[in-house]
Amino acid sequence: ATEHGMMLTCHRAFDVCVDPVEGWNQICHQIQADRLLTSGRAATALEGAPYLLSLRQSPAGGQRPRIVAAAGVSAANAATLLREAHVDGLHAGSALCKTVQRPASASGVQDGSVTMGAARDGDEWSWPCVCVEVVRELATVATQAYHSLHMQ
Repeated sequence: ATEHGMMLTCHRAFDVCVDPVEGWNQICHQIQADRLLTSGRAATALEGAPYLLSLRQSPAGGQRPRIVAAAGVSAANAATLLREAHVDGLHAGSALCKTVQRPASASGVQDGSVTMGAARDGDEWSWPCVCVEVVRELATVATQAYHSLHMQ
């Protein structure tokens, strides 16, 4: 991919592979990925921070991918991840969302007795939406932490 100017990112499948040492070797030598999106083989990147750090410090040979912490990344833990795991980047998903309520319908029926295709146990009157303020806060915290670590 890189020979054609493309970047290649390995997704979190690494977090559940049977043999992480072999997986790491394949990512570095055979796949030659530019980035590895990983939680450090834990439920969250914060829990996996020690493993993320060990990846960063392990011999790679081949092409060492940038380590991007994923799973549960938020403004609340971004600085800790950068400081303790020495990751190259952060990937945030649902942590950037907040639930938005749809205004009441013109009919006034919003008690769940009438649905418009959503699952009967689902809430079709609200949905997750990326929140600009949450994204901005994460970017600010991560940038400040990065600069404090790398500008010393």
